[in-house]
Amino acid sequence: MRYSKIHILSPQWVFAGFDDGHIAGEMLLAYEVADDTAIRWYVIASYLH
Repeated sequence: MRYSKIHILSPQWVFAGFDDGHIAGEMLLAYEVADDTAIRWYVIASYLH
C-alpha cells in the first residue's frame, strides 16, 4: 500500500490518497495521541476509484 497526497487538516484530521497498484482512493482520518504516545487512527470516510 502506498500513501500520497497527505494533508494535515487540523490537529485531529488528516486527508490522504492511497493505492496498491490496482485499487486507488482517498480517505478522511481522525487521530489521537494516547497517553503512551501511541497514535490511534479512525477512518471517518473513504472512497475507492
